[in-house]
Amino acid sequence: MKKQKGATLVEVLVAVTVFAIISIAMFTSFLIMKKMVAKQKEYLEFEIICRDINHYSDKYYIEGIENDWDLEYYGAKARKDDNGDGVYEVYYDFDYCLSETEQAYCLEYYYTDQNELIISVYHNETKRIIIDKLNYGGKRYGP
Repeated sequence: MKKQKGATLVEVLVAVTVFAIISIAMFTSFLIMKKMVAKQKEYLEFEIICRDINHYSDKYYIEGIENDWDLEYYGAKARKDDNGDGVYEVYYDFDYCLSETEQAYCLEYYYTDQNELIISVYHNETKRIIIDKLNYGGKRYGP
């Protein structure tokens, strides 16, 4: 018998198919991880902002006296309550900095009847929720 000097067509096709399957699986995993990292970055940035809000509102807590800590924190131009429903909106740009316009993100906050601070964050264009009704408890502005 003669010794074969190369691969047969079937062997080449099997090798290419296996390589393509592995490549597609790796590329799909890469894309999924990239999206997860972007969402986690958004969440972490706004979690830091929410903790800052919580700390700032506690700092200005005076027993029996309500004050506008949010005006001190955000400034009057960034605070909006268009419908009069007690939900305030603050806008952020793509760099997570305060913005006067609805550029990228909207942070909403309000107080419940038990004086619990509730914070939600969503993306303005896609309406994708980043933080949904994060509750910081009810120790402020009440007995």
